[in-house]
Amino acid sequence: MRKAVRRKQRGLYFAGAETAAVLFACVLFAGALSGCQADRAMTLEWKESGAQGEAGGGEDARTDGAKEGLPGDGAETVEARIFVHVCGAVRDQGLKELPAGSRVFDALELAGGFAEDADEAAVNLAGFLKDGQQLYFPAVGEQVQSAAAEGKLDLNQADEAALRSLPGIGESRAKAICQYRREHGDFTKVEELMQVPGIKEAIYLQIKDLVTVQ
Repeated sequence: MRKAVRRKQRGLYFAGAETAAVLFACVLFAGALSGCQADRAMTLEWKESGAQGEAGGGEDARTDGAKEGLPGDGAETVEARIFVHVCGAVRDQGLKELPAGSRVFDALELAGGFAEDADEAAVNLAGFLKDGQQLYFPAVGEQVQSAAAEGKLDLNQADEAALRSLPGIGESRAKAICQYRREHGDFTKVEELMQVPGIKEAIYLQIKDLVTVQ
């Protein structure tokens, strides 16, 4: 009887031990599984953040590259140039190279300024220059051999007083011609007079044979 009870107790003991071992193993397995899942989650999070960082870095790099490669960045701009022949009463006559859009006073400066005997009021210093133009500065009292000497008035050189000597050109039209010349540069042809405000075809026909453009 006692032996049977002892066997039963041993059986219960071993059964309990086995159950405890199984439970302990389950706990260990669950812990390991949780740890693996946590490690995996951390690994995925790290990979995702790393990928985003690489993507961000790549975008920044592409942005920087785009900034560095902007059109015109570091590129040389070719400036249009013109050549004019400066002669007459200046200190340094000859061919002068200037930027397009330059005026007469720019050419005069390149030529060293007026000579001592120059008639400084004879040329409109504010006039625009054209490529291939000959720019002549007369001396005081010099009779310039030009169309003006033949009785024709040069529209690019005449002042308001000279323009008023033309038929149909009063004070307001003379001012308009000078203003047009300041805004648009020298006349390139006589017909351009009809683009001046206040000068229509009727006035143009009266003066076209009395004026010229040099």
